[in-house]
This record gives sequence, C-alpha cells and structure tokens, in this order.
Amino acid sequence: MADNIVVIPGSARLDLSAIDAIAGEFGWKIRIAEDAGEVAAVASRRKVRAVLLCRDAFGSSVCWQEAIRLANFAFAGAPVIALHGFAESIAWADLSDAGAFHSLWLPLKENEVRQSLGFLAHSSRREASLSEWNGGTIERVMAASGLPT
Repeated sequence: MADNIVVIPGSARLDLSAIDAIAGEFGWKIRIAEDAGEVAAVASRRKVRAVLLCRDAFGSSVCWQEAIRLANFAFAGAPVIALHGFAESIAWADLSDAGAFHSLWLPLKENEVRQSLGFLAHSSRREASLSEWNGGTIERVMAASGLPT
C-alpha cells in the first residue's frame, strides 16, 4: 500500500497538480481532507507519510502553532508542511517548535514541492538506515574496536 500525503486546504483554493505529480514520483498518493470528519477518516484508515496544511485547516480561529499540533496529534506525528501565502507573516521558529517539518509558499511551485517531498523521502531513508545501523551495528563496532560495551 502506498504512503499518503494528506492535504488539508482549509479555505485556500489550491492547485494540487504539482503535489500530485511529484508525490507520484515518490510512489505516494494525495488524499484531500476538507473537514474534521475527513481528517479522522483518513487518519484511521491510511498510512500517512506527511500532512500539508493551510493555517485555517482546522478553523479560522486556530493559529498556526495549534493547527500544526492538531495535525501532529491527528496523524500520529507525521511530518507537517505548512502552506502559506508569500505575503503571510510566519515565524518559522514558532512553527518548528510546534512540530512543523517544512513550509511552502502558495501558490505551489513544482520545484519547491519536489524539494520538500525530497526532504521527506531522504528523512525516511535516513531513519531506516539509522534503525538498521542501531540494530546491532553499534555493538559490532564497539566489539571490533576493543572498547567496552
């Protein structure tokens, strides 16, 4: 089963062609969640690789940090990419502290989407290789070096 990229657009009108094309290059599928019910349905039935959301994805009164926290909670810590307007003032440090993985300007540009999803692909490969490396390799390296384990 393919991993899914969930897009929660809020009130934004997004051209998803760039995301859809690039996600397909990585073997991922796009799922749109328009409201809380769809978020819950996607979160419970799909393997979610990442969540892309606009600030008002969970309502117009929800701030960026809370939207990111809600997405992290709903999707079990899947990386969250904030989609924001070029003129929109965001504080990256606050978004990062809330758990954002990356951010993209709207309108979406294919090269920027490719870079962001490439970061996701690289991070998952890195996590897999670190898990493999930690699965006994540390002990073998320590034993071979003569250092106490």
